[in-house]
Amino acid sequence: MLRTTVKTTASRCKTATVLKSLSIPSRLFSNESNQFELQLRNITNDTERLLQSLKAAQGFSPYFNDIKSSFFASRPVSNEKQKTSYEYFYKEKYNLYSSQDPSSPAQEITKRVSEEWRQFSKDEKKHWAYENGYMSSPGTSTHTDSTVTSSADPQTVRKAAEALQDLSIDIDRLYRDFSNFRKEVGISGSHLIEDITRSTNVKKPASGKITLYTIFYKEHYASFKKEHPEQTPQQVTGTVSKLWGGMTKAEKIEYRSMKGLSEVDFPVK
Repeated sequence: MLRTTVKTTASRCKTATVLKSLSIPSRLFSNESNQFELQLRNITNDTERLLQSLKAAQGFSPYFNDIKSSFFASRPVSNEKQKTSYEYFYKEKYNLYSSQDPSSPAQEITKRVSEEWRQFSKDEKKHWAYENGYMSSPGTSTHTDSTVTSSADPQTVRKAAEALQDLSIDIDRLYRDFSNFRKEVGISGSHLIEDITRSTNVKKPASGKITLYTIFYKEHYASFKKEHPEQTPQQVTGTVSKLWGGMTKAEKIEYRSMKGLSEVDFPVK
């Protein structure tokens, strides 16, 4: 009994030392509060349940395609992303002007196409692809519903679906309890990671944010370099930068729309 008490006390002291090194509030490892241990116990139990439900779901993995097919049976399936009117317009006009004058620089053709598109009304832009045969008219559908036949026993497929649902519930429960644990600790996950990596002398990898200009630059750099092999990388970069700087805000928004990028992740300044 005495040995167990000493061992438990030593373990708690070690835990307290680690928590102090991570700047975690002292109230969490005080003798008066067991909330911290309760949070950890919940996470441990959640993890065990999650592993059990994952193992159960893996046994039904051959039937997941049947579940997916049944779920998406009435939905149109498309293997490629729907293009915008501007994307079709840009491709058609760019190919036309470049074939008429192969010596014309890519940035000049891009600017010419953008200026021509900008003169269209909002309604003309919206219906350009439909009127030129690139897209089906609104309201028409080329999708034909088909009856999905499953080679698996319906009862087995139902059990597989239930196993997936249980797995989803366990994942949500673990995420909720872990979020509560972070709130109880009083620091964000990123802060916790920074403290741990700092204490173990592990360098974090450098992270770079991808912007709309980055995507534009990568797309145009290769073509400009091919057209002007005599230019240095710095000169090509300057050319791309000038082209981007010469575009209006509306043109940049059209470019973002053409690429299918979100306004939140790629704002135009």
